[in-house]
Amino acid sequence: MGTAINKTFPAVNVTLRTELEALGGAVLSEYPPDYTGKMTGTFLARNRLIAGLSEALCVAEARTRSGTLNTVSHAEEYGRPVFAVPGSIYSPTSEGTNELLRTGRARALCTADDVLDTLHIAPGGTELVQEGVMLDELTPNARTVLAELGPKAQTADDLAAATGLAVQAVLAALMELEFAGAAVDNGGGRYTAA
Repeated sequence: MGTAINKTFPAVNVTLRTELEALGGAVLSEYPPDYTGKMTGTFLARNRLIAGLSEALCVAEARTRSGTLNTVSHAEEYGRPVFAVPGSIYSPTSEGTNELLRTGRARALCTADDVLDTLHIAPGGTELVQEGVMLDELTPNARTVLAELGPKAQTADDLAAATGLAVQAVLAALMELEFAGAAVDNGGGRYTAA
C-alpha cells in the first residue's frame, strides 16, 4: 500500500482487506502504523514492490498516463514478464494496454494459459520441470550469451555490448537458447535466463 500499514485506502476496500487477511493473504506497506508524513509519490514508490513481488505482471486496463505503466517499467527492470489484455481501440482505458502490445513491451493476455505457459506452470498449479540444459551441446556463442543472462531482462544490443559478439550472432544464440529452454523472450526483445 502507499499508505500507513493500518490505513485502508480507498476506504471502500475495508471489506476486501478484511477478507484477504482472513484467507491468509498479506497486506504490505513501507510505512509504519499511523504514518502521517509525506504522501506525494508513495503510490508510485509502491509500484516497485508490486513488480518485485510478482512472478509476472498482468495489466487489464491502463490509460496512456497511468501509474500502472510505472509498474510495467519496474517489472521490465526486474526481468518479469509483462502481459496486457487487448482492449477496444475506442476505450481510453485500453490505450495504455494496447500501446504496450503495439510496442512489444507486453505479451497479449487472452487466457490464463498465456501466463501459465510463460511461467512453466501446468494447469492446477504444478510447476513444470524443465530438463537441464546440456552446456556441451550449445554453440560457443550460445554459452557466452547464456553466461550473461540473468533475471534482469536484456536486449540483444545489451548482450552484444557485454559479450563483444555481433548483434546477429547474439540473436542466433538467443534463438538457440530459447529452443534449449535456457532463455525466455519477455516481450519487446528483452531476454532473461529461464
